[in-house]
This record gives sequence, structure tokens and C-alpha cells, in this order.
Amino acid sequence: MGEPQPDLGTQQISNRRVMKRCFMNGQRCKYQILDENPSKDPKIFVIMPFTPNLKTYYDWRLKQFLMEKYGLKDDNLQYADDVGNTGYIICGKICNKIQESDLILADVSLANPNVFYELGLACGLQRPIVLMRHKTDRDIFKNKCIMKTLNFLKEPEIIEYSEDEYSKDKGVYRPITRDFFNHANFPPKYERVKKVLKFSVLGFNRETESAENEKKDIAIPFRTLIKAAAEVVIKEILDGIQIEVNLKPWQKVIKDFDSETLKKFSIVNRICIDCTGKSEAGVFGNVVKGIEESFCIIIDVSNNDPVAYFWLGYCHARGFNAIPVNRIKSGASQTQEKSKLAFDIGALWYAEFDDDEPYRFKDRLLETITNLLERDLPDWQRQAFWDRFPPESRLKVFMGAIHDNDHLREVVGDWDVRTVSELFSYLPSVREATNIELVTPLYSPEEAIKRVKGENAKIDIDFINEFCVDIRKLLRGSNAIVIASPDVNPVTEYLLHEIYHIKDNCKPFRNCNSSSFKGVVAVKKRKETSQKIERLFYYERGLDNNEEETRGFINNYIDQHGKPHHTDFFETYKSQIEQTAGEFELLGHLVVAHYPEKSDNLVVLLNGLSGPATFALSQILTGSGKKGELNKVSQSENMLKKINEILDRPDCVGVQAIVRVKMRREKSMNLTYVDSRIVDSWEFHPEYEANPIV
Repeated sequence: MGEPQPDLGTQQISNRRVMKRCFMNGQRCKYQILDENPSKDPKIFVIMPFTPNLKTYYDWRLKQFLMEKYGLKDDNLQYADDVGNTGYIICGKICNKIQESDLILADVSLANPNVFYELGLACGLQRPIVLMRHKTDRDIFKNKCIMKTLNFLKEPEIIEYSEDEYSKDKGVYRPITRDFFNHANFPPKYERVKKVLKFSVLGFNRETESAENEKKDIAIPFRTLIKAAAEVVIKEILDGIQIEVNLKPWQKVIKDFDSETLKKFSIVNRICIDCTGKSEAGVFGNVVKGIEESFCIIIDVSNNDPVAYFWLGYCHARGFNAIPVNRIKSGASQTQEKSKLAFDIGALWYAEFDDDEPYRFKDRLLETITNLLERDLPDWQRQAFWDRFPPESRLKVFMGAIHDNDHLREVVGDWDVRTVSELFSYLPSVREATNIELVTPLYSPEEAIKRVKGENAKIDIDFINEFCVDIRKLLRGSNAIVIASPDVNPVTEYLLHEIYHIKDNCKPFRNCNSSSFKGVVAVKKRKETSQKIERLFYYERGLDNNEEETRGFINNYIDQHGKPHHTDFFETYKSQIEQTAGEFELLGHLVVAHYPEKSDNLVVLLNGLSGPATFALSQILTGSGKKGELNKVSQSENMLKKINEILDRPDCVGVQAIVRVKMRREKSMNLTYVDSRIVDSWEFHPEYEANPIV
């Protein structure tokens, strides 16, 4: 009591990763993003077996000690058994509490599967962990697999306590007097690896393999049986696709696999945890890599093995597909065996293996794997794209706006509002942890200087420099989606200047059309040009005789002899007030690039020269929403596959493409009071598909 609050500053982590997808309902998990600054009221979550003596120890001594020593409020100290009894145990009682906690205090006195499952969750969520145990219970340390697991957590010392802790001695609880927060240890960070469409079986190499069936049948290691069943399942799926007439979307994805992807999909990988003492704890690094890159991991949790539950928790925390397999011994009561399962994993993706009927296991596994493929494969490329924007990083959305003198306000286009709605409805529905923020539209430099220096002020270099500094501050440390072309959104102009590496002698927001660079410029051909702004990546042209209004892009490039050239891409523009029904096309410029260069942060530019084209660019990224039309989902997957392939290159700066958007009008709509233009489909322009930015 009376001691200073613990300093959590050194314990904060800058790269917090969280659950990507709930392992029960397929939706993205909720997550409380913790501030960079230490919490004034730190939260501790206690992982401890539900046994009478340990529960008594927690209630009588440990809880009181933590509250008095650290001044914790009762609400900031959570024990799984204290959380309400309604709902799923794992989500309601465990996951959310671990995610919200500043410290995880885990009692590993017993080889308890629940405890090790929660430890796996905490490890996958990169939470700081302190281990403790009763010093007279040493049986757990005879288990080599458990010891390797604890060593994997990089915990060199485990705090010990004894039965003396049930009583007071001069007001001091013995021997737990150390600072838990300073003793906290972060699990090893996992490296981001590319996920591959392959299945893996996580099993064990134990010192003794069960020989119960040897007298009445041939002896086959259980991990071999699981792997064999998975291989048969994959073969049946592939064979079925070959003879099926009406393929489902996920089956079409598999049918279109290239030879390399098909090979990885067909071969079931084995991830073996060696419990024999023949290898060092470092082998767990290979376990992590095998898990991280697999589409689905099948885990043997027979006999409620604590280490198996640790890795199941790790998979769940990382949002990976995991199928726990429980082995029911020959002659055992299924009811008895099921009752022994830790937590409620029977409600998850789960399969039983009955020694009396092993041949039935394949069908159970087939059903589960088919459900996973049907859920995830149709938007595999879309998931891979959005996984580049980790939930712990802020995602800012910048809209464009034009100043309206009549109403003295910045006016946002109606289609740009639809674009924002598309992103904000899609991302939270499939990625609940996404920290997305809508930024107030920026004034253009021409309008901003009036507010700073007066109505008649002229833009100079110093003001442009200050303006760019402010944009850099808004973008710092964040991923961003930037909506609208440079004439409407100054952030688009600034980022194109940075991404294309324009030389210093051509500042942003200046007319430097004479400078040579590799990049794409937006152009509007109009009957009456009214451009009053200086932009490098946007300008207007007048119309020749009998020429229709068009909009498009000019691709500037340098040929092999170092001479500048350009290619024009233009389409006839149909506004919302035109009465002609029918189909027409628009163009948009899609850019995904690292900013700053060589950083992990990404910016996405939806550079549409018209509102419908901008909206279509957003639909490419969302697949036309959570419940998108099948044709649009397929188009999105094909386009994002090319984008992902370029972004995966080790020296990638970014990728860009010109997109052709097919539009149509609703004939039944009254064109006098509603915009009847509808986005029908989109595709890369055949002469300018996805290309790397150099």
C-alpha cells in the first residue's frame, strides 16, 4: 500500500496484432486498441486452473495482494471464473479479457489444458506474460513438451509461492513481493509470412506412442492416421471438382489453381512437436512458421494435452483456421470423452476420431474442411489484400471537397459519399478490429491561403512547403485511403508527387508539365475550361469542333533511349443530367503504394475522374460489399490477385492500373430527380493493366 503505480511505459508494444477472424462465427473479433501511453489503471488478467485450493488461494491472498500493492480496482483484476456465465466461455470470458489486459498472470502449477489454451491466446495476441507456480508441485516440469513450451515464451524465471501464502506475516505476503510489471515478458514476435493454400497437421513425437491397439490390430501412430485422412479428404475434393458440372464459387477457385498452388494444396504438411528431448526449444520457431503460412491446421488435442491446447489457442488468437481432433479410445464412452474436452471447443470447428470406427473420421473431416473452403476461398485474394493493413495500425480515409462560395462550405460529391459508405460498411463487417478514421476534408491550397493570409493572398513556395508539412503530419504512422482526383483532393496530388519521386525543382501543387517523369496524369476535356489551380497530375483541355466531353489519363513514360513519351486513355463522359439511357464506360486510376517508401504503411489512391469511377475503384477492394454479386466478387479476386503478386515482390514500391468501368442507366428511373447511373462491372484497361511503380 502507498507504493507508486507501476510504470508500464517500457511494457507497451508498438506492433500490437490481434485476432483477425473469430474462430467460432467467422466474423472479425472486437478489440480495444490500447493507447501508446501507459494506463493509469492497469488491468491484470489471471490465468489459473478452476480447482478448489487454487481458487481459495486467489480469493484469500493473491487478489488482495495485487489490489493492495498496485492499488488495482476490483474491476481491473479479472479471473476467468469471475466473468459472467452467459455466452461462449472462450469469447466472453477469455478472449476479450486477454485483449483488454495490460498484463497476463498465469499459474502453471498444474498441467491444465485450459491454462495452456489461454497462454496460447495471450502469446498469439502478444500480451506481456508473467508465469507463477506453487513451488511444491514439480510434476509439471517432468513433462519435456511443457518445459519447451514455457521456454518458447522466453520466460527465464517462474515466480514461486508456497502454502505460507494462505496466512499473513507482519502484513507482508510471502514470497510474492516482486514487481509483476517489471517481471513481465513479451512472447517472441512472429514474422509476417505469406499464407499458402495448404493444410498442416500438428502432432507430437512423444517418448511412448500408445500401444493399446497393438494386440488386436496393426499399430499406426495417431499423427499418421490424421495426416492420411486429410490427404484422402483433399483428394476427394479435387476428384469431385473434376466431375462436377455446376461448380460452386470455391470449387472454381480450386479448379483455376496454377500447378504450384495445386501442388501445395494437395500435399498435407506435417508439423511435429518433438517431446523426446532430441531437439532444442528453438524447434518451436519452425512450428510457428508452419502454422503462420498454413491455410488450416489440424491439431491433435487427445487426452487434453496442454501443449496441444497452447497451440490451438495460438491459432485462434492469430485468426487462423484450426481443427482440433479428439481421439476417443477403443471401448470408451463417447459421453465421458466429450465431457473431458477443455472449454467448449466442441462448439468450434472440431472433429472426433473413434478408435472403434476410424474409417468414419474422414467424413467428419471432409465436412469441416469443405465448410472452411466454402467460407474463405471465394475472397482469398481480398483477404490477402486487407491483411496488409493490420488492425493495430490506424487506417485513415481522406475525402476530397470543393469550396462552395454560395454556401460557404466544402462540398463533397454524392458518389464520393457512396465510396466512403462502401468502405465503412464493408471493413467493420469483416474486420471488426479495424481502426478506421474518416478525416475532415482538407481545403485546397488556393482556399487555405485565403483563410491564413487574406482573400487576395497569393500562393508562394513557403506556403506550399507548410501545406505539405501538414499533410505529412496527417499521414504519419498511418495507412490511408485517399478518395478523388487531384483537382478535388489535395492529398491525391501530394502523394502522387511523392510516389513518383518528382525532383525537388518541381514542388507539389505547381504546374510543372514540362518536367519529365514516369506517371499518370488525369485530364478532363471540357467545352469550357475553368481550371484556376496549378496541378501537375491534373489539368483541363478545351474541345475541338464536334468533339464530345471526355475524361481520361495520360501515361507519361521514358523510352529505352531516355526520351519522354505519353499514351492517352480517354472515354466519353455521361453526366447524371443527360437523358440518354444505355451503356457507357468511364476510367479510373487505382494506386497502392508504400508511403513513406520502404515503410510498412500503405496508401491507396482511388483517383477517379468522375464519382462513379471512384466508387467502382472502392468496389474492386471490397468485392462489391459483404454480399457482393458473384460476378463482381470474381472480378475483384482476379484483379486483386495481380495487385497482390506485385505487392509481394521484395523491392516493391507500389502498383498502379487504369481501370475501365462499365456503366449503365436504369430506364425506369426518372432522370430529372435521381442519378440513375449504375456501376455494372470493372476491369483493368487492356493497354494498362496492373503495373509496378518504379
